[in-house]
Amino acid sequence: MIDGFKFCPPGLPDRLQQMKFVEHEDIPWAPVNKKIEDCKFAILSTAGISMKGDVPFDMEREYKEPTWGDPTFRVIPKDAKQADLEVNHLHINTRDIEKDFNCAFPLDRFKELEEQGRIGSFAENNYSIMGYLPTPHTGELIKGTAPAIADKMKADGVDAAFMAPV
Repeated sequence: MIDGFKFCPPGLPDRLQQMKFVEHEDIPWAPVNKKIEDCKFAILSTAGISMKGDVPFDMEREYKEPTWGDPTFRVIPKDAKQADLEVNHLHINTRDIEKDFNCAFPLDRFKELEEQGRIGSFAENNYSIMGYLPTPHTGELIKGTAPAIADKMKADGVDAAFMAPV
């Protein structure tokens, strides 16, 4: 059995289990009308990955307010290397990600797919969010962060986003 609360701060599992969840309106799925070999892909990960030197995700506030999650996003260029990245997340075991970021942010795999011609292209910019936002705090993600990421992907000509949840 998997303990989804294993890496949470003390007391958080009880608070989370008492929370009421809000149902959201329908998700506006967009059909892909191209072959995969013609599509431009971007990655969106929920692992809280950032470039070293960028502002990390706000784990300090989360330590103080365990039911809050950082709703911001980080841009990860496709040419980033393992040594360029760090992971900031309190709710997952980051050990495997720190050994190989491809398990949560498959940059190398998508570069290989592009080189092999299995996808049309791989976007220059990819994105990461922290992926932990309890229901009372989802407004900024839904109304600000997600549309901002979508606008950036659209401006970059991205046809499909590969979601890498952790």
